[in-house]
Amino acid sequence: MCQTLFNFLNETSILSTVYHAGLDNEIRNTSQQKWMTGEINIMIATSAFGMGIDKQNVRTVINFDIPESLESYYQEAGRAGRDNIKAQAILIVENSDKTNLTNRVKKAYPKLEIIKAIYQKFCNLNQIAIGSGKDNKYSLDYNLISNLTEFSTLEVFHSFRLIELSGYVTISNSRLKTSELKVELSKKELILFIEKHKDFESIINVLIRSYSGVLEKLVSINELTIAKRINKNKEQTEILLQKLNAIGVIKYEQCNTPISLVFNTPRIDVKRLQINNEIYSHKLKTDLQRVNSILDYSFNESICRNKLLLKYFGEDFKIDCKVCDNCLNNKNKNLKPIENKIINILKLNPLEPHQIIDDIAFEHSKNDIKKVLRKMMDNNKITTNKLNMIELVK
Repeated sequence: MCQTLFNFLNETSILSTVYHAGLDNEIRNTSQQKWMTGEINIMIATSAFGMGIDKQNVRTVINFDIPESLESYYQEAGRAGRDNIKAQAILIVENSDKTNLTNRVKKAYPKLEIIKAIYQKFCNLNQIAIGSGKDNKYSLDYNLISNLTEFSTLEVFHSFRLIELSGYVTISNSRLKTSELKVELSKKELILFIEKHKDFESIINVLIRSYSGVLEKLVSINELTIAKRINKNKEQTEILLQKLNAIGVIKYEQCNTPISLVFNTPRIDVKRLQINNEIYSHKLKTDLQRVNSILDYSFNESICRNKLLLKYFGEDFKIDCKVCDNCLNNKNKNLKPIENKIINILKLNPLEPHQIIDDIAFEHSKNDIKKVLRKMMDNNKITTNKLNMIELVK
């Protein structure tokens, strides 16, 4: 994403620089220096870039990807205007973010049947008998288990994370890391290279077909998957990739970070494996609440954004900021007639939200009615009763 946006801006004569993990240290340092000194004013980077960097005169922060929580967004947006001069934060969202963010959290909590199957496969691979294995160290390869089962690498990774959280094992260097690769030659150069080096034709074709964007940037790869597709083993595949790297055809950053697993207790029968219910009932719920907080903030179209942020962090802020998009939109749009109609309707009797909307939707847009209802609720003009019907606050 960073590299794509960088290329697009510079192709349209908007000078910018870029900073992400796929670049060499020297390039990253040069990019940072040019931005810090003001030689280049636009920095395109992952969210981690701003950590520990104190640049006072950042005027605008734009999020092209929605953060996973309001805490993260507050931190990222707060990198603008540290010199107390007017600055702005812009968050770009689309409706698909609602589903994507929620699904991302849910995928981090695989079903118990999946966890049991992955646990069983690991024990079988390492020939760990029931009742043995306590304090023994084993090598853990997420990609290997994924390739030997029907489950994705992410499902394997999150399953072992939950097994560890439940106390069965301890995993070192458990962060999910993968090898990365980029094709350095153009398509024309690749064709000429393959004509002269037929031994590499199969693996190059697999790389191009399997990994979108591999011609433009470093992408995560799975050596085992590549090995299967070229009918070789992992070691043979890695040797081919290393050779291509050595002669400059590709840039291959092999992940050599060893991951080890130690059993805290003797290996149990997979039927007895249980994930601590606190993880599913509390941690999953907390993670979903964090996602819902950023979604509620992002898609709210009526309440002052400053109020929304401060309310989330436990502060009661009664005055609108008058500068956010919601405040400006509300200022420029006369919604008072809608509020008056809602008050008159509710004077007769409490109603469900959809009934209120249906009653006046022929005169006003449903979005505007919803905005007014939210604002009236926020300003304590209306409330919900025990039957979840809306009524006026007396």
